[in-house]
Amino acid sequence: MASNPGSDAALGTQNPLLSGSPRTKKFPLTEQEVFYMNCRAAYLTIFKSSLENIISKDQLYLALQHAGRNPSQKTINKYWTPQTAKLNFDDFCIILSKEKPTSKAELLKSFKKLDVNDDGAILHSDLQKYLTKRGEKMTQEEVNAVINLADI
Repeated sequence: MASNPGSDAALGTQNPLLSGSPRTKKFPLTEQEVFYMNCRAAYLTIFKSSLENIISKDQLYLALQHAGRNPSQKTINKYWTPQTAKLNFDDFCIILSKEKPTSKAELLKSFKKLDVNDDGAILHSDLQKYLTKRGEKMTQEEVNAVINLADI
């Protein structure tokens, strides 16, 4: 089976940026190259290939989250209209270029809201309540996994 220049197989064998060639040691990656690599990494956390299409709002939401975005329903609806049947990898990269990553300040502000005692900590019971009752609701098993990963 022949591969075209844009396929995943072609990228692995022909792209000097990904093969560890001397070019990466002599010249740092450009901002555009880093952006593309981040797009691809996020996409490949959801799909087996960058040739697969996003076929639902849920997949778009998940892919954006893996790319460091925190999309609202309004944001998702902006890119996934009633006429949208699918989005490809290039569409995803365009969306990422328009949507800014969640900043550290935004994350800290969100966690500050959960810190009801204003002591820099969130109680397990409060975290469990928020994760299972608000936003993208998590299962008890998912919450337990998050809590078990935390540095207590």
